[in-house]
Amino acid sequence: MLVGAAPIALPQRPQADVELPGFEHPASIADPAGSGFGRSFVATLPMPARWAVSALDGAVRAGVDAIVPEESDTPDGSGITAPLDRAKEAQRALVDQRAMFGDQDRFRGDGAKVWATEAWSLGQVLHGRVALAMQGGSWDRVDNMFRDLETYRVGDGFAGGLGSNDRYYDDNAWIGLAAVQAFRGTGQERYLEHAEQTFRMVRTGQHDDGGLYWFEGDRTGRHTCSVAPAAELALDLYESTGKASYLQFAKQQAAWLDNHLRLPTGLYADNLNDSGQLGSSIYSYNQGTPIGLDVGLYRATGEQRYLERAKATAKAALQYYGTDDRLWKEAPVFNAIFFRNLLALHAVAPDPAYLHALDGYLDRAWTQARNPETGIFDRGDIGHYEDRPGSVIDQGALSQLYAVRALPPSQWARLT
Repeated sequence: MLVGAAPIALPQRPQADVELPGFEHPASIADPAGSGFGRSFVATLPMPARWAVSALDGAVRAGVDAIVPEESDTPDGSGITAPLDRAKEAQRALVDQRAMFGDQDRFRGDGAKVWATEAWSLGQVLHGRVALAMQGGSWDRVDNMFRDLETYRVGDGFAGGLGSNDRYYDDNAWIGLAAVQAFRGTGQERYLEHAEQTFRMVRTGQHDDGGLYWFEGDRTGRHTCSVAPAAELALDLYESTGKASYLQFAKQQAAWLDNHLRLPTGLYADNLNDSGQLGSSIYSYNQGTPIGLDVGLYRATGEQRYLERAKATAKAALQYYGTDDRLWKEAPVFNAIFFRNLLALHAVAPDPAYLHALDGYLDRAWTQARNPETGIFDRGDIGHYEDRPGSVIDQGALSQLYAVRALPPSQWARLT
């Protein structure tokens, strides 16, 4: 807990196992979609067959209720300045332009016409849906995305995408973090159970000497993008359950990151392979997650050193991305993760530079990158994760970032 502050108030758990509309726990064999296929049966199918079932289910469920709380005053997007309204419009464009079979909760794979998007992309859209639901939006939209993720399930975790059972540790960590955010927003314990189950898979990627591999199919390198969010997830679970093993895991991973991937500049490198070679590429999300991890450790332990390291990382990152237009050239999905963790730092150690950077980026994205005809952010030479801008993952990330910016500042401290 914070030094000199009251203990963290945990969400109250429900006394009964209340069923959420449209959401089935992974252990359930019920068929919420009404397509004739139980989820347990779907989980036994080869991955391509799962996608075929998913596509049919998507056609059945087309025309579901609205994603966002209410219509904006200017549906065409003109003159919209409030972050929440921008988040709604970005989300509508995502559905209008990228939805598969008219289903508001399932999206075409980037560059494909039929196949659904990867778990990595879906996880980032999910974060945005949670942030919208926390501001009066539809939890059904969140629940349906969790349900659809069951077609990706392999054991305790989720496969990365079509045609492969490879499970990425970072993909699963992002999904687990979204589940914890949903638990915080609702107090519904099934979200917490979902996050704990996912963490059981994530921690299997841990190296004996510390750090986590990137994915099961290639256990040769440990990456900031897998280590830090896994540790953040552990901290969130510690705060939600009080289990000391989660805190111990987070401390171990933070120490490994500091010793092996933190550069003399104060920034974090991308990865370290098992031959000792450092992958020194700099990405914004790899600065954000260590910031959020240190903020979480400060909240959990009250140790000032974690807060000081978080502030030092933030300062180094803003200096780095403040030159050569680097922030703009970075993929929006990386920036969304960076900024939501920066907001968590701002909540405990306010600095106007953090909000200045975030608001400047969001305003520029809206005015320079957004196509007013489609609502997709694919103009102005904005950075992109896929081969071209405007993909599901980056559109979802920007919608997420506007929604997170609209949250009350009192909720920023628990962003991860």
